[in-house]
Amino acid sequence: MTVPATSAANPGAFRLSYVLTQPDGLAASILAYPDRRVGATGDGGYFMLLLGLPADVARPTLRREVTLVLDRSGSMRGQKIEQAREAAMQVLGGLAEGELFNIVDYSDSIESFAPAPVAKTAESLARAEKYLSGLAAVGGTNIHDALVRALSAEPAEGVLPMVLFLTDGLATVGISEERDIREAARKANAHGRRIFSFGVGFDVNSPLLSALSSASRGTPTFVLPDEDIEVKVGQVFKRLQGPVMVAPELTFATVTPQTFATAPLREILPGSLNDVFEGEQVLVLGQYMSREPVRFTLTGTDAAGEPVAYEVTFDPKNAGVQHSYVPRIWAMRKIGALTDEIRQSGADGGSPDSELVDEVIRLSTEFGILTEYTAFLAAEENEMLRLGFEGSAAANAPMEVLQRAARENLDAGSRRRSGESAILQDLNAKQQADATSLNPRNQLLYAQGGGRGARDLGESSFVSVRQNADMTLYRRGERWLDARLLDTPDAEPERVIEFASDEYFALATRLAGENRQSVLAVAGDVYLLLDGTRTLVRQTP
Repeated sequence: MTVPATSAANPGAFRLSYVLTQPDGLAASILAYPDRRVGATGDGGYFMLLLGLPADVARPTLRREVTLVLDRSGSMRGQKIEQAREAAMQVLGGLAEGELFNIVDYSDSIESFAPAPVAKTAESLARAEKYLSGLAAVGGTNIHDALVRALSAEPAEGVLPMVLFLTDGLATVGISEERDIREAARKANAHGRRIFSFGVGFDVNSPLLSALSSASRGTPTFVLPDEDIEVKVGQVFKRLQGPVMVAPELTFATVTPQTFATAPLREILPGSLNDVFEGEQVLVLGQYMSREPVRFTLTGTDAAGEPVAYEVTFDPKNAGVQHSYVPRIWAMRKIGALTDEIRQSGADGGSPDSELVDEVIRLSTEFGILTEYTAFLAAEENEMLRLGFEGSAAANAPMEVLQRAARENLDAGSRRRSGESAILQDLNAKQQADATSLNPRNQLLYAQGGGRGARDLGESSFVSVRQNADMTLYRRGERWLDARLLDTPDAEPERVIEFASDEYFALATRLAGENRQSVLAVAGDVYLLLDGTRTLVRQTP
């Protein structure tokens, strides 16, 4: 067993789980946590579904059709255009014989290697290399027409069509409004090409690139100024080998006839699934509303182009308090998804929906999951100033002041389309939207020392917020405060429990049975909301 670097940086206890493969080749696991705050009857909770799809090596692999869309505007001159050429050749070299490719290059004008994608052969590869060597970086950036050209071409029969779209700048030629470009790409992409976007440097419209990718089952990648384009493109393309399931869809229904009016599951994340490639796992989180068993059905197309379906049953009666991390991972993904929606709403000077902003603030506060917009909810002022986060002067202010500052930050942040700050917003939001494990120290990327590249990025961490099981504690002075008491931190406790008293040991026993004993492991007094009662646990003399 190998411990990944992310886990090695956060040492501690671990639980080893393994899943046996079903007769149909599917490896499935469902982890659930009961939460009486979910569901009308208090029988709901949170679930995490993990699926490992079978890779049938005996079947033929679905061919890919790759269209490389390369920016050759004047800003690409020098090392960037050279790295883009090398990245393109690396991708083409990674295609199997007979897989299809084309090259669309753009600046003021749009050109292409061939009228339609061609099969990879030694001869076509040599012609492509010669074509790429002739590209010169001049002119402006016509993103709209380049996308329409690449997306509107009809793909060959029986292929998985994808676009690798690379740019280092904003749209400066032709249609440049962000919403218009997104809509044009949507209409042109009638054949369902997956768009894998690459933003090179800080002078790109990061929300636009993220939107283009997420709407097409692709992913965005940002290449920071001192990073190698060839390496980043190669890393993404390497993951796109051996499709196991194309266009997967997850549906669900109760095992027995439904006896209640509401849907058995809600708040499912992600809203749509990307194609699954060899070695990847399907991970879905959500809320269940009752103790009724639910059957999941995953459908799609396999590597041979044949329709496939897999079923797995979820029985909420198997939920356990040992899975208290599940709600927080769900909340991390929800915050990331909402943050992306807020960012998209800022296109062309727009304003975010206030309900989305309030929900990010609520989830961030309740679950102790910080963003660059809400980090000061937990940090002390000197820490905020050191990290350079906005709103640092509001630290330790009353809760309504902090929330107002968070709204202002989210509103202002949603309008940033390019620059270092905009890229970091996307990287942080994507880290949360794709979360597969907890981030107990709330590590966030930020720029340090006014740098202009990956080497100048730092990772913040906050010691004044604690994620304890399904509870969140904030440090206020010498006291740890339950997140549910943030609005009334100075209210007199209705009950006081002294350390090492009979009441204290009874409380510790109870919390251990609920897997919440870690709330008593902090240094200092703890002010909790227990059974609706404000309870101060004195742990200091």
